Amino acid sequence: MATRTDYQAILDQYVKDNSSNPLTLSSKRVINKLLRKVDDSHLYPILGKFNATTRAINRYNRLSRYYGMELADCTYSYVESINSMISQIVNDPDNWRKGK
Repeated sequence: MATRTDYQAILDQYVKDNSSNPLTLSSKRVINKLLRKVDDSHLYPILGKFNATTRAINRYNRLSRYYGMELADCTYSYVESINSMISQIVNDPDNWRKGK
């Protein structure tokens, strides 16, 4: 059974090998699958309601549909975009309010 560290190494290598390749649907699927394997935010759900990684991926997809284009042009920038969105979600004080 692969561990979180194994998946992180696989993700890092995938991004390194494909960093300048154009972002395609298949590469997004591979990256999303690896990001979810590496993710540990399910252990600390925000307000007990949602997973930050899944929310960041969904937010990226929603913004891409809204603007009618991909926001990232390569695999590296896609991973960085998702990581940035995760940070925004986790650090947003509105997500930590009680009774929302």
